[in-house]
Order: sequence, then structure tokens, then C-alpha cells
Amino acid sequence: MHWRPETPKRLLKHRQHEVDLARSDEVLNPETSDSARLAFAVEQNPDQVFSILDDNGQTVRGTADELLAAIDEEIRQADIEAAATGRAVECILRNNGI
Repeated sequence: MHWRPETPKRLLKHRQHEVDLARSDEVLNPETSDSARLAFAVEQNPDQVFSILDDNGQTVRGTADELLAAIDEEIRQADIEAAATGRAVECILRNNGI
């Protein structure tokens, strides 16, 4: 194999690969991930108001605790609805149809 001098394009490509690897490590590291940064920001300022989009595309504003409570309530309601649907299917199957 012949030695080839590094061209600027190859050096740039190699450097970009190194940057991509470092960014991947940062994102995957539990201490430096985006979620860890968010948790730290919430700890430092628990009254900070966030804006998120709900399932209908509407903007919902609130503190992290308020938004998480709303999400928990939605999950609870979905569990209730899923259980009701399961009971309805069970009754239909038990009665051989409606």
C-alpha cells in the first residue's frame, strides 16, 4: 500500500467523524444528555415555564411539574379507557357478539 499525503478534504472528513463520535458520546452519556441538562435546569429553576405542543398541535404552557402532572393524568385516562374497551370486548366475546 502506498503512503498518501493527507489532503485537506480527507483531514476535514476525518475531523468531522471525530466530532460526530464525540457528540454521540455526549448524547448517550447519562450525565451530559439532553434529558440530564433539562433535569438540571429544572432543579435550578423549578418555576420556569415551558411550552410544548400537545397531540392536537396546541401549545401548552406550564412548569415542569404541571406539565408532568398533566401527562400523568392523560396516561391515567388512557389506561381507564383501554380497560373499558377491554371489558367491552370481553362481554362481546362472552355473549357471542352484541
